[in-house]
This record gives sequence, C-alpha cells and structure tokens, in this order.
Amino acid sequence: MGPENHRWVAGDQFGLAFPADPVALRRGGTRFLTNAFRVAGVLGGDNSVTRIKEFHEVAGGSTGRKVAMEVEYDKAVPGLHTDLFVKFSRDLDNPIRDRGKTQMEPEVRFASLSRVPEFPVAVPQVQFADYHRRSGTGILITERIRHGDKGIERHYHKCLDYEMPEPMDHYRALLTALARLAGTHRSGRLPAGLTSHFPLDVQAATVGDRARLSPDKLERRLTQLAEFVAAHPALLPTNVGSPEFLARLREDVPRIAHHERTIAGRRFRLCCAVPLERQHRQRLVLAGRRRRFALRLDGLGMRQPDELGHGHLGSHVGRRNRYVEPPSRRIAAPVRRRSPSPRRPESRSGPAAPAHTALRRRNGGRLAAGRTGID
Repeated sequence: MGPENHRWVAGDQFGLAFPADPVALRRGGTRFLTNAFRVAGVLGGDNSVTRIKEFHEVAGGSTGRKVAMEVEYDKAVPGLHTDLFVKFSRDLDNPIRDRGKTQMEPEVRFASLSRVPEFPVAVPQVQFADYHRRSGTGILITERIRHGDKGIERHYHKCLDYEMPEPMDHYRALLTALARLAGTHRSGRLPAGLTSHFPLDVQAATVGDRARLSPDKLERRLTQLAEFVAAHPALLPTNVGSPEFLARLREDVPRIAHHERTIAGRRFRLCCAVPLERQHRQRLVLAGRRRRFALRLDGLGMRQPDELGHGHLGSHVGRRNRYVEPPSRRIAAPVRRRSPSPRRPESRSGPAAPAHTALRRRNGGRLAAGRTGID
C-alpha cells in the first residue's frame, strides 16, 4: 500500500479494494458499497446503493474501529438490509488496539461459511467480508442487530456475566448453538471447501500479540495486587497473601516478564512438537529411587501416576509387564508374567538394554513395557 492509498487494500478473497477505517469508508461512499455488495452476491447488477442516510462510529470492543450506518437502495428488495454494522480489523490511530488485527481473519472465513443455505446457527446476515492477510487488514459488513429492540436483549458487557438475568439460560443457548454447529459440521452437511479453512491450530488461536508492560506499569500492577490481597484476604490462601510471598513475587515477576517470550516459546514447542498421531506411540519413562514405571501418552495429555506410583493406560510397575493393545483397538486387561531374574532384562539380540531405556517387545501384535532397569 502506497502513501496515497494506505487506507485501502485489495482483499484476498474477492480482490476488491476495500477501506481500512471509517474515514476511507466514508470517502468510498455508495460507489464502494455498491461494488462490494455486487461482488459478494447480495446485490443484483441492476440495483445499487444510492444514499447513506446515517453514519456514525460505535465505541467499544478491544480491537478495530466500528461503524453503524443506514443506507438506501435504488430498488427495495425483500431481505436486502438497510441497517448495517461495519467492523474493521484495524485501528490505525491506536497501536495498542491495532495489535488485535489478526483476529478478523477467522471471522471473515466464518462469515463466508454462514452464507451457506440452511446454516444451523442464527447469525447477522453478511453483506460483505474480506481480509488482507499480509497487512492484517479486514472488513466485515453485516446487518445491524439493535440490542433491546424487537425481542432482542440489551447488550451485556464482557466479563460481567453476573449482571445478566438467568445466566444459565444464556450459557445453555450458547452451548446448544455450538453443539448444533459442530453436529452439522461432523455430519458433512457443510461444504468441505469452506470448513477446511478451520483446522486446529493452537498457536494461531490467539488474540494478537500482547503488549509488553513497562517496568513502571508492572510495578503498579503488583502494587494493585498487593492492595487487593490486603483488602480481601479471605479470597486467597494464607501463604499466597503473606508479606513474604508478595515480596518474592516482586522479585521474580520482572525477571520472568523479561524472558516471557523465551519461556512461552519453549513451552509451546514441548507441547506441540510431537503430532497427536505419534503421541500414541511415544513413551515417557519416569524413574525414582523406589518407583520404576513407564507412562503412555494417550494423545489427549499425559496421565499422572497415582499415589502408589501406578500410571494409567498401560503403566509398568516393578518387574511386571502390562500389555497394551495399539490405540486403534481396546486396551487389554493386565497380564502377569514371571520375570526370569531380578537383574535387568536382556534383549534377544544382545546384552541388557541401557538403564535409561524402556524395553518394548512385541507379543502377538501387542506392545509390552519391560523393566526400566533404573535403580
């Protein structure tokens, strides 16, 4: 984007140049809206947007800017909305709010999916949506839902669910809608070409890069936390609210914050380096002075041992073997075998395995965990 058109960008889906903020949208006016609605298929070639009757910005939200507007068409067509809501991914005048610009990419993909006939969840009808991934610039134009009007509830602020009447009913409605959407997807009734754009990507499921706190702001947050603890001591365990703990917290937090990206990066690599299908075969050997066992990773997370040192889904304790069928079959019942000697087992083709290795032998297509050989 050059200096003259930095407020306009061509979308990845339609290739049509669209505005990046309210100022550019106002200048683009009816001409842009007509072209956008036509390319999106909601406006026929013999119809056009002739007038913008109302146009004002809407405050709120944590990311890009928003506009409410009312338009008129050359021809009034049933189902063609005149009361519209526009959401931008960018806030070019606020660098902090602009960090969340990438959140709109999946919103635009979902907007395209919602236009499928008989979409199972009620959502505002989409007029136009597109996104430019390279710059993180996007726009979403839908029908406007007026809260507190015509049977629609008033707007409830985020993180204040306790102010909602009958919150359980609201949660039930949300979960029911999600279940209906998931069931429609899993039944194959949604186009694969659109649902394929929603793979499970833990790293991408973020709300943008979080702004790092300056040392002064971090110190103020810690002071506020200490004041909160002093004012509400019953909300926290005694040791957490102690002066010693808070003093140690003041020492450790700045150091951890300084290395936050390194710590987060290592944690993500440890969690996601092994694909799920390989985690079914991966074995983690935990050794102690009095406990010897191996745990299987079941693909859904590491199972912790119980107080006796017994793991789950095929743990090995002491010198006994527990046979576990491959993940595609049912887990077999434990089978006991006599160990030939208390010494470390020897493989059929060579000497005893190294102490840090958990032996795995095949018997009738089943995997067995042998002694770890760790003292």
